[in-house]
Amino acid sequence: AMFVTAMAGNPVVQGFANTLFKDQGLSIEVTPLNWMLGSILPGLICLGLAPLVVYFVHPPLSVDPWLMKQTNTHNEMGKRLDGKAVDRLCSEAGEARLKTDLFRETLLDVVMMYGDVEGRARSRAHEILVKYHSKDSLNTPRPSPVAKSKAAQGGATLSGAAPWTRAETVTLVTVVLMLFAWIAEGKVPGFKMEPTTTAFCGVSALILGRVLTWKDIISEKAAWNTLVWLAILSSLANALKDARVISFFSEQIAQGFERAHLEAWSGFSILTVVYIYSHYFFASCSAHMVSMYTAFLSVAISIGVRPLGAALQLGYASNIMGNLTHYASGAAPVLFGKGYVSLGEWWRVGFIVSVMNVSVFVLLGSVWMRSLGYM
Repeated sequence: AMFVTAMAGNPVVQGFANTLFKDQGLSIEVTPLNWMLGSILPGLICLGLAPLVVYFVHPPLSVDPWLMKQTNTHNEMGKRLDGKAVDRLCSEAGEARLKTDLFRETLLDVVMMYGDVEGRARSRAHEILVKYHSKDSLNTPRPSPVAKSKAAQGGATLSGAAPWTRAETVTLVTVVLMLFAWIAEGKVPGFKMEPTTTAFCGVSALILGRVLTWKDIISEKAAWNTLVWLAILSSLANALKDARVISFFSEQIAQGFERAHLEAWSGFSILTVVYIYSHYFFASCSAHMVSMYTAFLSVAISIGVRPLGAALQLGYASNIMGNLTHYASGAAPVLFGKGYVSLGEWWRVGFIVSVMNVSVFVLLGSVWMRSLGYM
């Protein structure tokens, strides 16, 4: 929210604000500078508060001190954990300790970090833990023991890095060419390639260059899951727009505010909150902006809010709603698909963080923009 270039939809709302109201005699000029100045203070405060809020509402698991002590003792003898060592640790731990989430998470991390390269320690840990825990809780993504072992045994340093492999060279060239195609599309005369086409060409190049195999592609279950669900949700959002559900919703809100004759600041605060939490019905921040930004900006201006302040505040609101759900923004499905956080926890923590963001931007942000002369 702090920079107009930080999200694809921000230049879109900048263009809406600067052009759509000229025929009404309103001169709104949203620039990268006033966008940054209006958001810098509330943005930095939210940036500092967000980790603290997440820490308190969803604290990270600690480690089981007993298991770590036993593991360190074993490591001091110069041995890596194998299946027999895991059997011994679990036997000494006792059934009560085995049932705890703390022991489960610590043991899974321990066998990844200190287990044998063949993976016998990890397999045995799963066989034991599945008696006390659900299978889903044992499938949290972790680095493979082979990767950990290679890093521990022959990890390259800056002073003695291994030479580039052919696969790394192919990957680098492919990524550079893809970035060029994405940046140049529509900007370099005569060059036109759709972003999706560029992505498919990049994947094809990695397969033809034997960096990836088709088995690697189809085994990325999280990516396929993200692709399918995001496509469904995007189609649903477009269907709601085509059926004029979104425009009807916006019109009803506008009429309600006009009938209520609310004072400018309180009315705009409520309007901003409604704008943000209506994002539960969208699978893209950009789609939300295109569908509802101008309608809400028109209402804000009609109840007496200064045009520049209303344009900027709704622009910021269009960014801070991106953490509400696991489909709220382009990055959300990718991050959620990694499997580290459950659906319920994502929604719960997302809502709590959104309350913090809304409080800072609506309350403190409005005061800050008044001091700048924007509202």
